[in-house]
Amino acid sequence: MECICQRQKLVAGDSVLFIWTENNQLLLGIRHANRPQTIMPSSVLSSDSMHIGLLAAAAHAAATNSRFTVFYNPRSCPSEFVIPLSKYVKAVCHTRVSVGMRFRMLFETEESSVRRYMGTITGISDLDPVRWPNSHWRSVKNAVEVCLILW
Repeated sequence: MECICQRQKLVAGDSVLFIWTENNQLLLGIRHANRPQTIMPSSVLSSDSMHIGLLAAAAHAAATNSRFTVFYNPRSCPSEFVIPLSKYVKAVCHTRVSVGMRFRMLFETEESSVRRYMGTITGISDLDPVRWPNSHWRSVKNAVEVCLILW
């Protein structure tokens, strides 16, 4: 399957947000950097005010089939922020996370070095059962045991 970044002609600075609706439909929000928009979407998220409460606004926009835009630019390198859709779907739909499961994760630092973290999942809980009951989002706690600097 062709990578999202190739199909949408994404470049450094562009933003992507994936949201699952209640009926298991995957919605995709894309923002191209430094390209003027003619119509301001109904829901806008900015990196300056990005916190968990605003994700509810994006979910509402997705549920009501409204357009939304995400402003997210941690650095000019896309790193692993943009991944093939098939890899994302496999991770979300076919991976069951459980306490005791081992994991490996690559993380690119601001200095452009890559670190490999390995550890164990120690807990899984609802993100916020009061504000978002029956949400698919989970808080995963982990214990990192090894960190290797690769390059």
